[in-house]
Amino acid sequence: MSLSLSIVGMVLTYSAIGWYLHTIVGERAPVEVGPFRAVLLLGIGVSAVGAWLGPTLTTIALLAATAGMGTFILWLLTYRELPDGELIAAVGAPMPPMVAMDHTGSEFDLADLVGQRVLFKFFRGSW
Repeated sequence: MSLSLSIVGMVLTYSAIGWYLHTIVGERAPVEVGPFRAVLLLGIGVSAVGAWLGPTLTTIALLAATAGMGTFILWLLTYRELPDGELIAAVGAPMPPMVAMDHTGSEFDLADLVGQRVLFKFFRGSW
């Protein structure tokens, strides 16, 4: 019974994760995540009850896998919005003033390129 509950909890949790990932279309996360949270919490709870009723190595391992991944996804749901925020510059619009360091460590001023067509590509990294 306890092993069955632990397995059911794990299946519920991982099914909710699959269901959420399936609903992400075109880099747009679903606005309403209440049902996903509810199923994740239910799955973690069912798995915890299974481990509590029959604390074997298997049920505890299933609980750890379920609670770990479920908690991680619950945490990620709080960060589901893309970090676009409010755009400062749009395609074709003039760029705002900017001074930065280039790859050689020299200062780069965007004002030096006024009147030229320029493509900017921003990336993170130090390579």
